[in-house]
Amino acid sequence: MALQPSRNVQRNTRRGFSLLEALLALVIFTLISFAISLALSTVFQAQAAARRREEEAEVVRAVFGFLTRDLSAAFASANNPAAVFIAGGATTPGTTQRASGSLLLLSTLAHRIDFTDGQVAATGPGVVAMPQADFMLVRYDYDPATGSVFRTTATVPNLEVIERLSPSPESLLAERVTGLFLRFWDAEQRGWRTDWNYQQRNRQQQTTDSNNPAELQASAAAGDTGLPAAVEITLTLARRDGTTGMYTTTVPVAAPQPFAPATAPAGTSPATTGIPARSGS
Repeated sequence: MALQPSRNVQRNTRRGFSLLEALLALVIFTLISFAISLALSTVFQAQAAARRREEEAEVVRAVFGFLTRDLSAAFASANNPAAVFIAGGATTPGTTQRASGSLLLLSTLAHRIDFTDGQVAATGPGVVAMPQADFMLVRYDYDPATGSVFRTTATVPNLEVIERLSPSPESLLAERVTGLFLRFWDAEQRGWRTDWNYQQRNRQQQTTDSNNPAELQASAAAGDTGLPAAVEITLTLARRDGTTGMYTTTVPVAAPQPFAPATAPAGTSPATTGIPARSGS
């Protein structure tokens, strides 16, 4: 007699998934995976955009920060031949060429004497590492071909020293700069200019020719006898997505008029009357 399977065995027999159920589960899994990947992609894109904005902000802060510090403390002296402010198409002292193609060459009081770090010279501790002035010469160079901005400094009060220095990787201030434009506020003419040429010899020449109106006018046209009251800076950056960003700020010069070494620059009131409000950044 044939044996019949028990009812308990039949109840424990499980039925597998049908093809329709398997397809439905696969569709649900695909939708969930797509939603998760889309969310992760959005998060990564947001992080990349924030990182790009931060990099752009760092470049703007670096360029505006150094220029603001140097320009606001620009140094003009009636008796110091190393005190200069040359920009645009102006020429350097004793030459007929622009200062190494530089964007701006100036003397500034934004400088602190550097002392030797942990070193004791023969004359005792706290000795200055090298001969330095209480101001420094700063040269800004902009290379449109590479979009690089360089800031070269010299603490030696000699124009030949700063002219001999070439931009180096250590002096690199910013990259991906597609435009860096400076304008200078002339308080006497009450207008913006694209160049400036202050040198000590300009003031000396004007003083020498002060009795001759024709020569006085010619010497004044050859150069400026003071600093601009303010400088407008316009910076254009190339973003990684192919677009560009433009930023503008205006920096007032604290002491636009030359002063003798015995006169503190803080006592010179800037002639900033009539400076237009800066453009939006």
